Amino acid sequence: MGEAVTSRVPPRWVSVTSVDTVARGEAEVNRPLLGRLVSGRACGALTSRSYVGAVGYLAQMVTRRHWVIVASRDHARRGVGGGFVMANHGRRPPLARMSPGDGVLVYSPTTTYPRGEPLRAITVVGDVTGAEPEPSEAIPGGFRRAARLQEIEPLPLADIREHLPVSRLRLGFFELDAAGAEAIRGLVAQRRPWAVDDDPPSAFPDALA
Repeated sequence: MGEAVTSRVPPRWVSVTSVDTVARGEAEVNRPLLGRLVSGRACGALTSRSYVGAVGYLAQMVTRRHWVIVASRDHARRGVGGGFVMANHGRRPPLARMSPGDGVLVYSPTTTYPRGEPLRAITVVGDVTGAEPEPSEAIPGGFRRAARLQEIEPLPLADIREHLPVSRLRLGFFELDAAGAEAIRGLVAQRRPWAVDDDPPSAFPDALA
C-alpha cells in the first residue's frame, strides 16, 4: 500500500493549469509533476488511489480566478458563437494566465468595432474550458482560448461600478478580485439571456454593416 499523502501544500506551489487539468481527467497522470507539488513525498511511493486523492486535495486548494476582457459586443458575440475568448487583439500572454474553470466577464464599451454606439456594459459571461491558448484564424498571428460563454441582457456599468475597477478597463484585460466577481455574478444571475434579435434599433445603421 502506498503512503497516504497528508502534508499540507502551500497554494503558491500549485501549478493551477496542471492540477486542474489532471483533476478533470483531461490529461494523463504525471507522477513527476505530483512529486514536485507534494512536499517531502517521493512520487514513486504513491499508489493510484493515493495519487488521485492528492490531486483532488491540491485541486481544492486552488482558487478559481476571474478575468475581465474588454471587447465590443460584436466581437464578443463571435466568441459566443465560436466558443472562445480573445484578449488585447489576439495577444497570447493574457490568455496564458488563465486556467480551465476560471470565470470570464466581457465588458463591451461599444456595440461594434471600430464604430458603434456606446454600450458600457457586461454583455457576455462564461468559463474557460481550453487547456492552453491556440492559434486564431480571425487575426493572423493571434491566439484564442476555448470557453463556454453566454450572452446576457447588458448589465450597465452604472450598476457594477462599485465592484469593478473602472480605471483598469483601459488595459483591455485584467484579473478581478473574488469579492467583485461574486457581486457582479450575482447581478448577472438576475439578467435574462440575450441575442441579436433583442437588440434595440441602432441609431447608426451603417455601424452594423
